Amino acid sequence: MTHHDADSRPSLVAPIQLVGEKSATLDGETLDELPVEERTIEVVCSTGDRYTDRWKGVPFFELLETEAATTASFPPETTHFLVESEDGQRGCIAIEDTFDALLAFGRNGQPLPEAAGYTSRFVAPDVLGPRTVKNVASIEGKKLDPGEDPESYERLLEMEGTDDESEDTAEVEPT
Repeated sequence: MTHHDADSRPSLVAPIQLVGEKSATLDGETLDELPVEERTIEVVCSTGDRYTDRWKGVPFFELLETEAATTASFPPETTHFLVESEDGQRGCIAIEDTFDALLAFGRNGQPLPEAAGYTSRFVAPDVLGPRTVKNVASIEGKKLDPGEDPESYERLLEMEGTDDESEDTAEVEPT
């Protein structure tokens, strides 16, 4: 499948802010024009619980090919992306961990709002669950110096319990 089916178009609460040397917004209309893929990705929670689901969404690197990303002008020396949610959760993801990532809007054949109660989620193999940000609000390109701790840029929220719809959260302090 290369484009969204009429019934499964992504619905963003607000446009996604792309931040590089400048700032630009990525809206739902632009997302609708991008190729869509389905991938089986295992999400590993900080509790050690593992969930393998079939995710549907736009490949992360397709987002970086949009006019908005060109306008934002991610620096060529970018080593990480800060992916932040509407509620302030932020994961700092190494660029090599984004190669197989999706901005997902569906899980196991259902739109995310129906399946889980949120509209989008950054998911990638080998990225721990607390970094798989829900309701993505911004993506910022960042250059980290060798030895610089990516966790110092993060604000991670951990779900209490295993239900995606749980509203109880606890902040996870970086170690």
